Amino acid sequence: NVLLQVLDDGQLTDGQGRTVDFKQTLIILTSNLGAQALSQLPEGADASDAKRDVMDAVRAHFRPEFLNRLDETIVFEPLTQPELLEIVDLMASEEQARRALAMTAAMQREMARLREAWAARGMRRDLDLRIGVHHAEVTVGNFGSDELVEFTAIGRGVNLAARLESACAPGGVLVSSEVRALAPDAPFGTARQLELKGIEGTVEAFPLRLAALAERVGEA
Repeated sequence: NVLLQVLDDGQLTDGQGRTVDFKQTLIILTSNLGAQALSQLPEGADASDAKRDVMDAVRAHFRPEFLNRLDETIVFEPLTQPELLEIVDLMASEEQARRALAMTAAMQREMARLREAWAARGMRRDLDLRIGVHHAEVTVGNFGSDELVEFTAIGRGVNLAARLESACAPGGVLVSSEVRALAPDAPFGTARQLELKGIEGTVEAFPLRLAALAERVGEA
């Protein structure tokens, strides 16, 4: 009902009689009605039938008096893999700047593949929930069939990085024979420990199943 007033009169009036002018305003409304019909389309397929299904869902949800006041209704096509990769790249750059956490290209590709149906919002949730490292000290990756792990000390883990550099190859990357992960195929959200041979104590990290999958995709 609020939108009907805007579309009819070009203004809104509150309970105290104050008005807001919308006459020079472009209003864009978005909805995911009928999105399932589009998400099931193979990439590059003709979307004509799916778009008809979307519009049927829109007409079933909104009243005709509202739809008849819209200048145009546009059905967006699903995001392609290259477009999803661009979104992942932007989000990964934000995470790297905020948490000093790097994401490999292979991992970005796997994130885009897994989140194709969820698009940008799902990828943002994955980044917030899964691309996390305890104390922001290490990045875990390169899971192999022998359960050996390589990782790089980055960001705020200055003291940790200094300790690692004394026991690893140049650049702060441990050779796989010096680090062993406990259950590297642990499910999402399971915190494990990495045993650093030759270094006192252990370093808690977040071995991501997603990282393991991404590295295997990269190797293939």
